Amino acid sequence: MSVKRALVVDDSKSARAFLVRLLERVDIEVDVAESADDALAYLELHRPDVVFMDHLMPGMDGFQGLQAIKRNPRTAAIPVFMYTSQEGELYAGQALALGAAGVLPKQLDMTDLARILRDVSSAPAVTPASLLAQAVPRMSAIVPEPEVPVMPAAPTVPAVVSPRRPSPPRPAPVAPPPVPPPSAPNAELVALRAELQDLRRMMATRLEEQSRRLTEDIVQLVGQVQPAVAEPVPPTRDWRGTLYALLATAAAIALAVLWLRGEVDRRSLEMQVAQLSATRSALVAESPTASPAEAAHAAALPGSPVVLPVPYGEPPLSGVRVERLKELLGQLAGTGFQGVVDVQAYPGRFCLKAGATEVYTLAPDATPVARCEFAVAAGGEAALREHPQFVAMVEEFRKSHGDAITLSVTSGPSEQVQRPYPETGLGVATAADWNVAAAQNSRVEIRWRSRS
Repeated sequence: MSVKRALVVDDSKSARAFLVRLLERVDIEVDVAESADDALAYLELHRPDVVFMDHLMPGMDGFQGLQAIKRNPRTAAIPVFMYTSQEGELYAGQALALGAAGVLPKQLDMTDLARILRDVSSAPAVTPASLLAQAVPRMSAIVPEPEVPVMPAAPTVPAVVSPRRPSPPRPAPVAPPPVPPPSAPNAELVALRAELQDLRRMMATRLEEQSRRLTEDIVQLVGQVQPAVAEPVPPTRDWRGTLYALLATAAAIALAVLWLRGEVDRRSLEMQVAQLSATRSALVAESPTASPAEAAHAAALPGSPVVLPVPYGEPPLSGVRVERLKELLGQLAGTGFQGVVDVQAYPGRFCLKAGATEVYTLAPDATPVARCEFAVAAGGEAALREHPQFVAMVEEFRKSHGDAITLSVTSGPSEQVQRPYPETGLGVATAADWNVAAAQNSRVEIRWRSRS
């Protein structure tokens, strides 16, 4: 049986998303449920190939949901894995006794998930007919057949010779009453047999897996053991070589730590420099002491857009960006310009990390990109136009200058970037590398063109 559909039952949004991504990487369709009650309602209409069940959930917990699935003959054969942060042999024993196929940690990696799916796929398919075939032969072990009493032998009577008389006619043999067919086992007994069979198969699988891991550990330890030296170590052995080797190793470790710390600081400073350089034009234009050459360069000529950065978490058309747009419109209106001012907001994909309350913030610089959650800093076109500060600015400008200048607000494509994002195939990119590019790509560009 190949695993094609899975059900993930967890009240945590981030935990569900993590497991769903792992399953979708191996081309498995995934359905989700936020509670055990929702999962039972789902199983009334659907039949997934495997179920991943959290333990602590509001209402019915994971163990109660597991028992309800295993009591129902229609769902008893579905493998159920407890996907939880609970640990310990006691918890694992309770889960297996209730019919769980195994206990998986929340920090599940792709290798263990592939092995679990392979074991589920290689297990024989369990159908109601096979459950009944397994339960009927074992009925004799639970309900023994009634013992037939053995009649004692009749005492021997001495033979007495008497005159022969004609023997009376024998009565016709009477057929014994028909034996009623054995009654079929009820549904509860069939479900019990299925639970015992699943438990036996799961225990055998776990014992085989533990034996395999123990064998691998023993082979690895044996391979690391150095062979015994045949000759005794001379007492005059020079210890300075060992000391020099230890000092060199310690120095190499210290240098590696310092290099890594410097690399993280360098990437963090690079991201800050990128953000500061993107706002340079706005700051120069706003400065009252700026020279005419600097002001002309900051304002940009037609065809050269004014680029304003959008930090993560801020609406694109708000704050300093609206003030800068208002200043540009005033300058254009003062020169008698009539035309269209194009305002485009380009989203940047930032590397984020979920906190304890599932609130996403920028991930620490050393976080690998593979562990990031991604989000953009700009919304749709409707959200761009509806910010209160932007709406108030537009109304004020139209009252003062009329309709000679038209504003066109659009959302630019995310593929049009100023700085390419780092490659993730080698697995060495960090959040600092990624967010440096995201800080430059999250921007607002302002252009203007005269009416023809």
